[in-house]
Amino acid sequence: MATRYPRSLGLGVWDGSIDNVTIRWKEATKERLSKEAAVQGIDQATMKALTEHFLYETAVRRRNTAVALRAVPHDFTIDSSHPENGRKPDPNHVSGELSGGPNGKRDVHVYLGNLGTGNGKYDNATVVGESLTRKSNKGRERGPEGVSTWGTASTPGPSVATNSTYTASASNTTPIDSGWVLDDTYNKYKRFDPTTNQWEWAP
Repeated sequence: MATRYPRSLGLGVWDGSIDNVTIRWKEATKERLSKEAAVQGIDQATMKALTEHFLYETAVRRRNTAVALRAVPHDFTIDSSHPENGRKPDPNHVSGELSGGPNGKRDVHVYLGNLGTGNGKYDNATVVGESLTRKSNKGRERGPEGVSTWGTASTPGPSVATNSTYTASASNTTPIDSGWVLDDTYNKYKRFDPTTNQWEWAP
């Protein structure tokens, strides 16, 4: 277990529990872990541990009892209802499927900040926000449900993420406080506005 991200399964363990949350790696995600770690030049144990750690914290915060890990850190998204459209840029995040508990089943992207460079890129990653989606009545089609953000509560180490809600921007707030996430591709901040179901760019 990488001590920077203590809420994680042991090395080589792909199915287990952390406290009362069941953690399960999908087979395709296990395969992508080794490939993505090699491509990014990152220690595989660190990438595995941080994926488990942050998705566990989201499950606890949302009172879910299980999470299936769907993707290790990456900076793109694919619309599952239209995969033929290919990849689109998206801020760096991990992905999972939450289930169990009073909040039901949701797909979640947990967005990462405080990223370094080189093989230490994820050594001190923090969470800057999350987006949640659920299946619509039409089946595979998905629509955004909203974004929650929390400042520095979710960090490597023993802290557990705390709950807060989407807030409108104000002139005296910092990007992390007001829900903005950095888009690595365009080097600009953006956030999801749940009232319009659209991303907006910072001025």
